[in-house]
Amino acid sequence: MSLLDLLHISMSPPHVPSMSPPCGSQGSGDIHAQLRLRLWLGLVAHSGDLPRLLEGTLRVYAETYENQTKLLGKWGPRGLLGCPSFSDSAGKVGVPRHRIRPPKGWRWDGAWTVEPQRRLLLDTETNVSEVLEEVYENESRPLGGQWQPATVATTDASGAAVPPKEEVACPQGWHVTDGWRVDVAGAVDEAGWQYGVSVATGSPPPSWHATEKTYHTHRRRRWLRTRHRDPGAQGREQDVATFLRLHGAHSPEVVAEAEGWEYGSLWGSRFHLRPRAGDVCRRRCWHRHMVPTQSSTVAPLFLLEGSLGTEDPAKEDEPAGAERQARGSSRTPWQQPVPFILCTFQRPNFFQLRCYVFQALELAPRGTKTTADPVAHVSFLHVSQSTRALPGTLDPLWDQTLLFHRVLLYGDPRGVQEEPPVVVVEVFDQDRGGAGGFLGRTICTPDVWLDVGRRRPPRLWRVV
Repeated sequence: MSLLDLLHISMSPPHVPSMSPPCGSQGSGDIHAQLRLRLWLGLVAHSGDLPRLLEGTLRVYAETYENQTKLLGKWGPRGLLGCPSFSDSAGKVGVPRHRIRPPKGWRWDGAWTVEPQRRLLLDTETNVSEVLEEVYENESRPLGGQWQPATVATTDASGAAVPPKEEVACPQGWHVTDGWRVDVAGAVDEAGWQYGVSVATGSPPPSWHATEKTYHTHRRRRWLRTRHRDPGAQGREQDVATFLRLHGAHSPEVVAEAEGWEYGSLWGSRFHLRPRAGDVCRRRCWHRHMVPTQSSTVAPLFLLEGSLGTEDPAKEDEPAGAERQARGSSRTPWQQPVPFILCTFQRPNFFQLRCYVFQALELAPRGTKTTADPVAHVSFLHVSQSTRALPGTLDPLWDQTLLFHRVLLYGDPRGVQEEPPVVVVEVFDQDRGGAGGFLGRTICTPDVWLDVGRRRPPRLWRVV
């Protein structure tokens, strides 16, 4: 296990960039993210060494999505309601896979295969030791009537049906630390209810309000439960297997996902792997690997430039009659999709981040307030933790260490040591029942120790 050390001592407004708050802002619609780039600058003629400099392997694929919808309980390509039977990832008109040709100077290397999307296969709880589970209780009523359980009584935040909270089992390797409780924070009444009006029968309200009105037809409240991972419940190899879903070809989970379909309630909505009640559309991604026809001193990536073109469908085998009718008699060439370039890594490496948060100085209070209840929020890639909130101070002394166990990072560990991801520390005025007001931000670079035995604890320092 490798170690990342972060020592953050103090910060004050003069050293913190002035930026809008990443949370708690109303109506901005902004998404604050951190983008890491590694650039190679050089002449194309000298790009032959580029693959050697990469920590992963670049592979080039053709990609297309097959789309289906459910009619009368059966899945098929009919009735797609404006969505083509084959499309790109954004749902725009694409090319059926038997019509896709490799670019000029390229050839196929293998057959078409279904590629389940890695973003959906990742276990979001792999690097997490604490999970907050939620279930929404839903009720409805006719105008002037009494509240009663809705047709779909329990849902998630998006309105998709989920089992009742009494049936939510605690996964193996975890334990529940408290029972279900009603969330009374935020825009809810004293009993935790939110109220709204449904626009269409059976659909959730587009907006929710904390105050009940006589014309409201739906209400919901959020139930929460916390569970923690058992100490030592999952070892290193199990973590990697969970992260990559490497359970073996005969695993029931792999067999169930062999067809690679993603399901959704509407085209354009967020897709998920497990089919749910109310899903009426599904799609799956097809990939086919391609390689250059001839070897070259130039990196294959640059051979794609100027190689894209179209193919005349008359030169290839004709499709089935149904597709010919859908295509019509036009001989317009198919617009070939842009190749999909993917950087793959063998497996991630494990790191542990130790973040010592000592003190913040001379924080500026919000608005007319003369003091604050500061809490420091530490973000590192896809994981985060917070310190305790200290009431009534502008010079909070946390003196607290946050540990991030089993952080999985791709790439060469030596590359991580040379260019480690940054750690973002943000301070908020912790309002009760709210997201908190932004007070400041600083960005820190951790020290990376690949040999824990040689680790030297960092010394305290202070920004002046």
